Amino acid sequence: MKKVSVIIPVYNSEKYLTKCIESVLGQTYDAFELILVDDGSIDRSRDICQVYEKIDSRILILFQENRGASSARNAGLKYATGDYLLFVDSDDWIDNNLLENVVKKAEIYQADVVVFGWQCENRTKEIQYKIIQMDTILSGVNIVEKIIEDDDVYGGGYTWNKLWNMKKIKEHENQFDEFLFAYEDKVFAISNYIHLNRVLLVPEVYYHYLMREESLSHHKKFHWDVAENALLAQERVMDVLMNYKKLYKVALKKYYVSVAELLGSAVKIHNWKYIYMSCRILKNKYFSIILTYSNWSIIKRIKYGMVFIYARFLCLLLRNIEGKV
Repeated sequence: MKKVSVIIPVYNSEKYLTKCIESVLGQTYDAFELILVDDGSIDRSRDICQVYEKIDSRILILFQENRGASSARNAGLKYATGDYLLFVDSDDWIDNNLLENVVKKAEIYQADVVVFGWQCENRTKEIQYKIIQMDTILSGVNIVEKIIEDDDVYGGGYTWNKLWNMKKIKEHENQFDEFLFAYEDKVFAISNYIHLNRVLLVPEVYYHYLMREESLSHHKKFHWDVAENALLAQERVMDVLMNYKKLYKVALKKYYVSVAELLGSAVKIHNWKYIYMSCRILKNKYFSIILTYSNWSIIKRIKYGMVFIYARFLCLLLRNIEGKV
């Protein structure tokens, strides 16, 4: 039987961790190792991990100071010995037949990675994302072109709904960028996808993604540091795609659109740092973006055109007043 390495980064997850671990240990497929990476938790998460380590020899616990999910996943990768790799977030859970069914399909199709559906869960509703109607093989390049624009297309760039062939991951030595805390999973996915010929998409839904109430309120707020880090992630994607001219152009346009949207938010509250930064990046490219970005309506294009003109006026005004920006 092929062995699967399941890596779970853990940080202050005591409310959800037991359900998560139980969903892995309850798999109908026995050939796996479970690597729990405690990223400096200050609640009971470490104790919970140690309890399960004592009752199941397939569990390995790693401890580190708090350095973020990317660092925790990289730590897990160093110790992973499986033929396949699965990431699970510590507040989520998986169906008990995930490993059995997905490994079987990976072997049948000789897939470099298998991508499956997921279900978003919270107290009020459940939203199921079934990514395809039937088993489908695509190249990594095909996948990358789609997920640059949309994280829900073809399974997106998420970390947790994919079973990776470990040999392919280690062959190109791609790890998570530890400077990123926004879209770091997308950068990892694209960095690996670009080298793969056989990406298997399956219609089954196996993963349960918990939308926590605190996370929902968090997402409603605009966080400047997250927005800036997300731009850095897009720059990393462009670095990866430098030798793929068509994909690079798609990624570059998406990057400029994200900067334009950041500029719109900055103008609303006269955040000078981000107004200037956005204008400096966009320069004379702004109107060509507006005219060619088909995802925006005519009204939205006019709106963002006016935002850019106003922002440039503010930058000029500030230079005249202070002599610098």
